Amino acid sequence: MCETPITQLIKKANLIPQNEICAATLGMKTRHDNSHLLDSNQIQIIQGQFDPIITSTQLSEQLNSIEHQSQTHTIKNCGHMSIWEKPKELLKIMKQISN
Repeated sequence: MCETPITQLIKKANLIPQNEICAATLGMKTRHDNSHLLDSNQIQIIQGQFDPIITSTQLSEQLNSIEHQSQTHTIKNCGHMSIWEKPKELLKIMKQISN
């Protein structure tokens, strides 16, 4: 029987040590506001087509408020965790950006 992508992601997530999950969560909670960087640099954003954390509409609205140009790259059929869901597509976009 073939596992669903969700089942595969749950299995991967269960392999992450608890202390690493705690550290990542704390890091996101306590990070400094660096939004000023958006006003002085061109930014590249990679987003999953079905990202439930911030929709493409919400992202567009927020990007309209910054001064500099931004470029958004969308990974089709992907949610928030492209590193696990679509690693090849993510790497391809990152290589394009860095060239």
